[in-house]
Amino acid sequence: MRLSPRTLHWGTEDLTGWTAHNKSTMIERFSTASRQVLFVARVEAGRVGSPLIDTEHALLGILRVAPVPPELIAQPLSVESLREYATRWHTPTAKLPTSLDLPMSEDTKAVFDKAESVANVYQSDLVRTEHLLLALATVSESHSAVTLKEAGISLDRLQAMLSGLPQKEQQAGNSSAMQDLLPEMF
Repeated sequence: MRLSPRTLHWGTEDLTGWTAHNKSTMIERFSTASRQVLFVARVEAGRVGSPLIDTEHALLGILRVAPVPPELIAQPLSVESLREYATRWHTPTAKLPTSLDLPMSEDTKAVFDKAESVANVYQSDLVRTEHLLLALATVSESHSAVTLKEAGISLDRLQAMLSGLPQKEQQAGNSSAMQDLLPEMF
């Protein structure tokens, strides 16, 4: 899968393990906020010159679109601290133009598959940011899982929160998060 912030479309490269069903329906199930997370993740990856959209970029997207409730983590995460933390895995290089499509890492693909499975378990029609957050926290050895574990995320509290979510209600995005990105788009 390749994401371009201008078009947010599925690319044509080989997606081993992903069926046509995954590619054609997964994004359709994403809430407005979850789609914004994808968009922001692409911009964040390009900002540091990453050749891939990785899980830390998706986590940055969540922090910008639907911040993690403080009761779920022992140590607060900010966009700035997470960007700094992400340099453990990727040394920033020249910024990539937003018109360039970027592929997703295998971990990121696994996170999106798991988020869809989590939404199914909780009988949700939409993949919400909370489903993405649980998937980001539990895909073993992914950058986001390491980061969230070190921040002291409470999986029990996150799962309890998921139990109380609406099953059919659309999750609105954060328009201010998107407005903040406009200068980087053009």
